[in-house]
Amino acid sequence: MPKGIDPEKVAILIQAESENFKQKQA
Repeated sequence: MPKGIDPEKVAILIQAESENFKQKQA
C-alpha cells in the first residue's frame, strides 16, 4: 500500500463499497 494513505479513510471506503455491493445484490 502506498505511503500517505490514512487507514481510517481506507476502512471507510471499504465499508462504502460493501454497502454499494449489498444494495446491488438486493
